Amino acid sequence: PDNGFDGLYEGYRLSTSLNGGRARYRGVEFSYQQQFTFLPGLWRGLGINANYTYLETKGDYGGTVATTQVAGFRPRAANAAISYQIRKYRASVQANWVDDYLLTVAANPSQIVYESARTTINVKLTYDLSPRTSVYLNLDNLTRSPINSRYYAMMPERVGYTRLPFRSIAAGVQGRF
Repeated sequence: PDNGFDGLYEGYRLSTSLNGGRARYRGVEFSYQQQFTFLPGLWRGLGINANYTYLETKGDYGGTVATTQVAGFRPRAANAAISYQIRKYRASVQANWVDDYLLTVAANPSQIVYESARTTINVKLTYDLSPRTSVYLNLDNLTRSPINSRYYAMMPERVGYTRLPFRSIAAGVQGRF
C-alpha cells in the first residue's frame, strides 16, 4: 500500500534506470590518405591510408568504484593500409591495432575487467570482370589475434577469457546493380 502510487499497482514490480555519475572524454584523431596518381608508370596505382586515435577519459560513477577510467572507451587505436590499383586489379594490406581498455568497473580492484590489446592484418584482392561485377579473395586475421582476451585487475597475466578465432579466407563474386 505504501508504494508511492497510493496503493495502486500493488504486486507490480517497478524498475528504472539512471546515470550513475559523470564522465568526461577528450581525444584527437590524426588521419592521412594519399593516392600516388602523380607518380610515373606502375607506381601511380599505389596508395596509403593511416589514422591514429587517442582518447582520455575520466569518470565519477557516483559510488565506490576503484577506477576513474570510463568503461568501453578504447584509449588508443590505429589503422594503416597500403593499396594498389591498376586497370581491373585491386589489392590491399590492412593492419588494425587497438590498445588495452577498461571493459567493466567494480568496487574491488581485483574484479575490474580489461580487454587486451590486439593487432590484426588483412589482405584483400579484387579483379573486375566488368564495371558491375568483380571477383574477390579476402584473407583475414593473418596474425590470428584474439577477438577477445580479457584480464583482471590491470594484470594481463590474470587472463579470464580468450576467444581465439581461426584465420579466414573468403572468396566470391560481387555484383552491383
